[in-house]
Amino acid sequence: MTITRLASLFALGLISAAAHAQVPLFSENFGTNTDGTTITTSNTAFTYARISTGATPILAFKNPSSFGTGASAQLLATTGSLTGLGVTSGTYTAFDVATLSFDLRTPTAFSAGSSFFFGAGTGATTFTSNSTFASADLMAGFQITTGGILQSRATSAWGTVSGVTLTSATNYSFSVVMNGSASTVNYGTGGAVAAARAHIYLNNVLVGNVPIQDSASVTAFRLYVTSQAAANGGYELDNVQLFDSAVMPSAVIPEPGTLALAALGLAGLAVKRRRK
Repeated sequence: MTITRLASLFALGLISAAAHAQVPLFSENFGTNTDGTTITTSNTAFTYARISTGATPILAFKNPSSFGTGASAQLLATTGSLTGLGVTSGTYTAFDVATLSFDLRTPTAFSAGSSFFFGAGTGATTFTSNSTFASADLMAGFQITTGGILQSRATSAWGTVSGVTLTSATNYSFSVVMNGSASTVNYGTGGAVAAARAHIYLNNVLVGNVPIQDSASVTAFRLYVTSQAAANGGYELDNVQLFDSAVMPSAVIPEPGTLALAALGLAGLAVKRRRK
């Protein structure tokens, strides 16, 4: 089953080198950039940045951010043409255990099919263009649907994460610990994620233990949005970190002044270290 651009989609696929305990392979907090400045690959650590061809798209710094001092990213696309950020495939050797965390502010209303997606590309050409992707390309996927319902992807289908509904115009700190290996991985104090499953944390609280697609190792990532109403303001994103290991959310170091939130996931990610 081919996955097309999901409405309001943040997508992720991953790449990695050797694990470095508590040290992210990728980190971006958007610095102190000027409010309204367009986000590009030149002023961030991302190697992929695209603005929708639809009406009134936004891919720009928001300063001050909703998470404390400094800037964040605002993403809006009003059609099926995506607005997104990511790191393209080919930077690191593939890995099977990953943690993705970021701070997220939801729009003032969830459009039909509003989504976040987390995944993993399989080759050097995956998640490098504005193309569709298939279940075979993914390690894990998550999306936010109408009403703020969180879903995860496994066996080429979406399933609701029981008991998790996000609220509009609200800040969250989101972390996903994904295990695409063949055995249980222990992390932090008391954390143990079984093979082919992911732990989902919101505001440092474990809210989901779900099966994942587990069709591929991590090779790239992308965060993107589509089909949001302009009046809803889009999504705000900050403090994006990717680890090639299982990391307890309390060990993730946020930007100073950031509110306590929870980390979510996405489609298409290839990783690199942050440029200073």
